[in-house]
Amino acid sequence: MQTGRAEYSEHVLLRAGAVDFTGRWRPGAILESMQDLATRHAELLGFGRAAMLERNVIWILSRTHLRMQTYPMMDEEVVAHTWPGVPNRFFFPRHFLFTRPDGAALGAASSLWLVLELGARAILPPSKCGFAFPDTSGLTPPLPAPERVSRVEGEAARGVRVARYTDLDINHHVNNTRYADWVCDALPLEVLRAHCVENLLLNYAKEVLPGQAVHHSLVMDGERFSMAGESEDGAQTFFEAGGTLAPWHSDRRV
Repeated sequence: MQTGRAEYSEHVLLRAGAVDFTGRWRPGAILESMQDLATRHAELLGFGRAAMLERNVIWILSRTHLRMQTYPMMDEEVVAHTWPGVPNRFFFPRHFLFTRPDGAALGAASSLWLVLELGARAILPPSKCGFAFPDTSGLTPPLPAPERVSRVEGEAARGVRVARYTDLDINHHVNNTRYADWVCDALPLEVLRAHCVENLLLNYAKEVLPGQAVHHSLVMDGERFSMAGESEDGAQTFFEAGGTLAPWHSDRRV
């Protein structure tokens, strides 16, 4: 474990619960690792959950972009790095880099966070938060800031997902990492036997509460896909996802 102020890193051993049926690191588990890494670093910087609640504010994840060059397999060790980006007018960026212990690149991610004032239920701009983050302007982001999802045109495969016990987190809504699992569950299994998720972009629009039904539609065009989760009447969008698939070249299985 490295606990420098500007950057933070941990070694992650991929256990059985973190990989999928091909033995590779599951996208949802990667997001779980990112969540844990960001949480521990925020605590070291003085902006963890308890400190934020004392200020009557919480962190809200707005967008995430994950890009994997190579998927590590079960029992491999990954070094996960994170650091906060330079805040802009609205967002607090946070960056992630995944490598093997020898430094070989595996993938990267970028995310955009907001600060929500609990009393007014209003978003606070960085200029009014008064947070003293370390200067990371000299660190190069591994990915640009996440963009809005561009929907793929075509016939949609539709389904309904109801927020259940395993989807929920301490904030009593669907955890951000679960949307990656929802996307992978919607992708055809035969496609995922031969392809990995190379890019995954998630835009979080509105929280999903316990028992709430999300009507989702997945559209694929070759190796491109997009997915939207909405209310039954389509009036409310809960999340949007998009990305690309890449052929899975390794024959290794567990």
